[in-house]
Amino acid sequence: MSDEVSEQEWKRRFFMLALLRVSGLLMMLAGVFIGMTGLVKPGGMPVAGIVLVIIGAIDGIVVPIFLRKAWKRPE
Repeated sequence: MSDEVSEQEWKRRFFMLALLRVSGLLMMLAGVFIGMTGLVKPGGMPVAGIVLVIIGAIDGIVVPIFLRKAWKRPE
């Protein structure tokens, strides 16, 4: 197998990384809204909000880094 990756594969990878980052950002925003506003429960749910912010940060920042490293690793 050659080391070159097709343009279609690069586009697919770029879209996947962008989607992961956007979903992480949306999850973090949902965590802030749930934790700080009365969106779900009057007075907010700080614990649930913090959990969503942490999971969103991992999803949007850490997972794309590991995914890129996995793509660079030879099979």
